[in-house]
Amino acid sequence: MNVSTILTPIPTAVEDDGNFTDYMEELMSITELSLQQRAHIILSQPVSIISLVLCFLTIVANCLSICATVLGPPSFINTHMKLVISLGLSDLLVSFSVLLHILNKVFTNVPRFDAGPDERLPFSCMTLFTFALHTAATMISLLNLLAMAIDHYVAIMNPLHYNEHLNEVKGNILIIVIWLLAFAGGFSVYLGDVQEFQAYKHVINYCEFVQKNDFHGEYLVFFIAFVCFFVITYTYLRIYKEVRRVYRQGTRDDLDYARNRKALLTSLLIIGTFVLCWLPTCVFQVALVIQVRVNSTIVRQMYATLLKANRYLNLLLLVNALCDPIVYAVRLKNVQLGYRRIFQRCRILKHKKHRNSTMKSERCTTQIARLQTMDIINPGICNMENDKTNECTELLPIYNNNFITNSHKQNGVLI
Repeated sequence: MNVSTILTPIPTAVEDDGNFTDYMEELMSITELSLQQRAHIILSQPVSIISLVLCFLTIVANCLSICATVLGPPSFINTHMKLVISLGLSDLLVSFSVLLHILNKVFTNVPRFDAGPDERLPFSCMTLFTFALHTAATMISLLNLLAMAIDHYVAIMNPLHYNEHLNEVKGNILIIVIWLLAFAGGFSVYLGDVQEFQAYKHVINYCEFVQKNDFHGEYLVFFIAFVCFFVITYTYLRIYKEVRRVYRQGTRDDLDYARNRKALLTSLLIIGTFVLCWLPTCVFQVALVIQVRVNSTIVRQMYATLLKANRYLNLLLLVNALCDPIVYAVRLKNVQLGYRRIFQRCRILKHKKHRNSTMKSERCTTQIARLQTMDIINPGICNMENDKTNECTELLPIYNNNFITNSHKQNGVLI
């Protein structure tokens, strides 16, 4: 739950709520500052610094992980690995939504509450947009984890018909459907009763109006999370029973068994990190929703404290987005092979650049030596070993042109 959406954007009768009043006074003081002053205040906060560092690390780690997966053996790019790539992209989306939220606070001036609805529209709509993007990214992660569980179920319980049930085309369609459903659910926060809004449009804008609706994007995330975790738990229990039965009968293929076991452990690690990082935020949001319905006065009194706690708990989602590529790099062999290929290409590029620089230097040295032999350049002028500023290299075209011009003049050719 975005704590700021709980209370009305035009607060009234808050004289007795000291914590909320202090927070609003601090918020309003930012509106009088310039862009540089506002950026200094916001970006010097510990939560903003930690968020930016985690965003940077998450973006770099997930980009490398996706590249390593794509550069792995082509035969390994199956439906499961495409789901891994999709999960990496959803982690990137989480990072970009947090980064966009911070940039919105810096570059979009917080309007005063006595300003008109249209003046408050840019800030409120951008805030709602980043929240919708974050909700969509969370839903993509949940649906991806569910799809990975189903993929493992089909691969282990019915391996002979795996290509029939989850071939390349069906896998691509599954991923597209996941992203479309997630974005539809995430941006459903923009839906509201337009006719009811007409009665309030002179006081609040549409983005503020939909934030006051009884429907919040968190409710949809809670519902999908409950369904996904229930199905995932049931699916992996069935898989565990099947693997245990085959192991006891002694009819297993050792190589197949080891590969399936490792894939299961990898998926369970990914699901486990997601649950550990997302569960505290979920419990906090549920408790907050209940408390607002029961006694909203306490929420107003602890508004600033709850908002700070919400921000720090949201950092756990960035930690989860950073954990996923680390798990892939440690557990998946084809991803490790992709990393080796990336490092090899970087090394080849570095050696090629160094070789080109060396060849250019050797060419210049040879050319200068030839010109010095012909007394066109004074031997004391250029010494390639001491040519730190590339002055000799820059003079070469001039001396070459003079040499060619003089040679043509000596041969009676008019230039």
